[in-house]
This record gives sequence, C-alpha cells and structure tokens, in this order.
Amino acid sequence: GQKLTVEMLVEAMMLPSGNDAAYVLATAAGRKIRHDSECEPKIAVETFMKAVNAHANSDGMYYTHFTTPDGYHRDDHYTCLQDLIIISNLALENKTIMKFTGISKAKVHFVSGQSITWTNTNPLINPSSAYFRKNVIGLKTGTTSKAGSCLIAAQKIGDSIVLVGVFGAKTSTQRNIDVTTLLDIAAKYQK
Repeated sequence: GQKLTVEMLVEAMMLPSGNDAAYVLATAAGRKIRHDSECEPKIAVETFMKAVNAHANSDGMYYTHFTTPDGYHRDDHYTCLQDLIIISNLALENKTIMKFTGISKAKVHFVSGQSITWTNTNPLINPSSAYFRKNVIGLKTGTTSKAGSCLIAAQKIGDSIVLVGVFGAKTSTQRNIDVTTLLDIAAKYQK
C-alpha cells in the first residue's frame, strides 16, 4: 500500500541499496517498453534487463551483462572495472542519481503518508564516520558473497573528479580503508 515517486525509488536505491525499489522501477520500465501496463512483473523485468544490456553495449560496455536489477550473483550477471568506470561516468552526468549519492541520511515522506529514514551505505559521505571525506560526492557500495565488499567513490579534487574503485574486499572495513587510502593518494598527486 505504499506509494512513492520515481525519484523516491531512485533515492531508495542510492541510499539504503533498496533492491525492492530496483525491482519496482525495472517492472514499471519494462511495462512501458512493452506498452503493456498489465504485463506480469517477471516478464516486465526481463524486458527491462534486455533493454539495459542493449543500452550498456551501445555505451561501449562490452564486458558487462546484467540479468537482474538487484546485482546479486548469477553466473550470467557480470561486469569489469573498465565498464564500471563507464557506468560511473554516466552516473556522474545524471542529476537525479547524483542528487542522492552524496546524501548521508534522509527522512522521506511517501506519497501514501508513511515516513522512513534512509541511511546511505557509503560511509565516505557520512560526517560522523571515520572514513568521511568532505570532497566525496558518491557513488555506490555493493556487496555479495562472490564479489565481496565493493565501492566506487567519486571525489572532487579541484576542477576534476577522481574515481576510485575497490572490489572483492573481505570486509566493508577493509574496503573503506582501501578506498580512503587511494583517494588520499589521488588527492596528493592531483595538487
């Protein structure tokens, strides 16, 4: 019975990594692509994922194949660092995505009247975190049993934005240490 705007669903994906929001958006987009508002959710999601893969390929992501909107491990769901940099650069150009990647915490009031507080999974943008970096503007964390703890961070350094990615860390603590170390090195050499 909850009703959210599309922008709220994007916020739900960016802050608390809401996979439920990813599925809702994928279903809505798949139905729109099919011009069928009654399309079964499974078919709508499959339609959306085919469109995502075609779009990824047209953007030069030749080593990426997505099967679900949530990113959980499947053998036919994969990407590489090169393609994640392309995705990150596209995210940096998207005002809606960037509006939320740098928010540490937000109280959200649903259209249907409920309220919830979402906390971003990226500690680099949380001022009370030991890993906080004031010039970090996002981007996204991700963790699965196969991929480990991952994070692509974007940091403003002067007029530039530096992207740093850590993948396969055994713990989120190690991931955060590695990312902040790399960002500090990048900042030192960018000056």
